[in-house]
Amino acid sequence: MVREEPEHKSPGTKIRETLGSNLKVLPFKTAGMEEPGPNSIHSKIVLIEASIDGSKDKKTLVMTGSHNLNLTSLRLNDEVLLKIWDPVVFADYLKYWNRMTVDAASILQ
Repeated sequence: MVREEPEHKSPGTKIRETLGSNLKVLPFKTAGMEEPGPNSIHSKIVLIEASIDGSKDKKTLVMTGSHNLNLTSLRLNDEVLLKIWDPVVFADYLKYWNRMTVDAASILQ
């Protein structure tokens, strides 16, 4: 779930180009909205489950914080981005992510 507003240099367009067919776009609607809103989510979460640094074993990583995933935040803002290497925390964030995708998909029906 990403923002696509080029005038704000949001990453959505580049992410769509990079991920191509691996990306599924779901509109998101908060309670009480009749139509999906473009900026209804403010979460910044990156979940990675992959082999890292040449290891055959998969590791789990959660990155979250105040950091917007854009160039301005990277270069100009005073932001916090936490890297959490804890499988229990990863599982909790994954549950949260899954709940958001179910909520987003439900408005398509």
